[in-house]
Amino acid sequence: MFSSVKSLILVKSFIQGCRYCTKCDSNILGCLLNFKPAYGALRYNQIRFLSHPPKALDASDSERENPVDSLDEAGTRRRPEQIKLIHDMVKTSKYLSEEELHSFRENILGIGNVVNDSSIDAVVMGVCSSLKNMEFANRYLSFLENRNSDINIATMSRYMKLCYVCGQVEDESTVINTWHNLKEKLPLMDASTAENIIHGLSVTSEWNQGLELLNVVKENGSPSASTYSALIVSAFRNRNIEVGWNLMEECVQEKKPLDRVYLVWLDEYCTLGKDSNMEHCIQMAEKLLNFLSCHEISVSNEVIRKLKHTFEKMKWKGHYTSINDRGACTVCKGEMIPIFISKSEFQALSKTFLEKVLVGPDVFTKSSPEEVKAFQELIAKEAPYNTVIDGLNVAYSGGVERRGSRTNPASILQNVVAHFVDLSHKILVLGRTHMNAWPRKEMDYIKKNSQLFLAENVSQDDPFLLYAAMSSGPGTCFLSRDLMRSHAYRLKCADPSLASIFQRWQISHQMRLLGVSQNNRVIIKPPLEFLPKVQKVGGNWHIPCQEEDGAHQVGRSAVVPNSHLDPPTTWLCLSPKGHGARQFKKSHGEWSRNYN
Repeated sequence: MFSSVKSLILVKSFIQGCRYCTKCDSNILGCLLNFKPAYGALRYNQIRFLSHPPKALDASDSERENPVDSLDEAGTRRRPEQIKLIHDMVKTSKYLSEEELHSFRENILGIGNVVNDSSIDAVVMGVCSSLKNMEFANRYLSFLENRNSDINIATMSRYMKLCYVCGQVEDESTVINTWHNLKEKLPLMDASTAENIIHGLSVTSEWNQGLELLNVVKENGSPSASTYSALIVSAFRNRNIEVGWNLMEECVQEKKPLDRVYLVWLDEYCTLGKDSNMEHCIQMAEKLLNFLSCHEISVSNEVIRKLKHTFEKMKWKGHYTSINDRGACTVCKGEMIPIFISKSEFQALSKTFLEKVLVGPDVFTKSSPEEVKAFQELIAKEAPYNTVIDGLNVAYSGGVERRGSRTNPASILQNVVAHFVDLSHKILVLGRTHMNAWPRKEMDYIKKNSQLFLAENVSQDDPFLLYAAMSSGPGTCFLSRDLMRSHAYRLKCADPSLASIFQRWQISHQMRLLGVSQNNRVIIKPPLEFLPKVQKVGGNWHIPCQEEDGAHQVGRSAVVPNSHLDPPTTWLCLSPKGHGARQFKKSHGEWSRNYN
């Protein structure tokens, strides 16, 4: 869908440009020549769409950049007949002669018009990339060359990406020659083609040519994590450690490097050999762990298993463990480092949230200036609060079944307010004006025992909730089951440096209602006291594991966490031999951003 939209936009821009030129009595031929790059981008986009139909919009960068054979029965039915036949041929054929390849190509062109003579070669390369079939791609390119066919840019670009996907090439001169041909045909290179070339060059001795192409990509947008990772892996394998780590730092500002980077680092620099020094290998392994901790990066279980194996070879102990609610490891008894937000970080977070999220360019679509002003005056007058409650979210998320009928929302909210009243908290409840129609008894109790602010029914109340909690100071918590992802994203767009601070603040300040029992007992999940990230405590490393079908579940039921607010149930504890199970005290000072 996304690719289709981009195509429509390019077509519309092309037509509007032609209309403008005609209206101004300009030379229409000259104008068409000026639009040639846009038309080329449109054609390339169509070819790209045909060979790699778009995946779900929330697919990770690694999924988008590493195509695999995910064609299920439903996907087969959705694909045009021409694409199905290309896919089946590339997947099942062992060897085709030139005559057979010619017949195959003509048959594809004769059964439909989705794939045409100008796009078929690039589509074949795209399918070869999806199926990681280097042999078929090489035979097909040889067939085109022997027939003196003009191999277009999209086909060569796809071939470069295929070389990376397959991991290695028998003769790197083919890749390098393809790169030179592309350079001659494209004096001004687009970002997508440049990224494909970077991937292809990364498996050759000319990998460092990709560093210059990376600047081309930056001029047109943001390089993908896969592009960065391809260069990083090449730098590490060619012993250019400084370049590799500089690229790691550059990549992590916006994206997370692919796990392949970490696996290659462990293989190249942390594996004991005849001439390797154990202490040096440990330092290199801890350099990686410090990087993951510093940037709060989680890794796959494949990387975690590799870490466990690597450290055990270096005479460390590796145990799968669990961390209790207090942040203590059940194996080494060490306590995780508590979440810490400095005064300056908190002030910057509060200020930016007010200016960019609560009062932003779209304030009129989410609220009104009068409403925002009234709310700010209320906060200035009544704050600080101990607890801020998302009234509607809580009212509709904590009900229980009573004799076949659900408890009314007002009663649930009343019970929650009563819970915090018993704790002697000063409470702010946020809701919407339609709550005035709720049962008077419950609403009177809520108004009497808390400060109630009702936004207009068309307004969004989440920004008010977060702003109230921040404005009340670092000691205020809020109650909601909303993950606040849209607000976190808006804050990240306003200031990327605040994304990590907001996550730390949210994890350590958000409570969630788990339910209200039959006897009106309110069950609340408190905020986490520690950050579920890689961290070193008293000499021992603790690495959070991804949940994987109950694998390595230790000490708890196999419940998959629902969000970043839930800590993983399983961790890897790495400790040097000789470290017994003794108590390690929490210390802010152990969280260091120096991993050199």
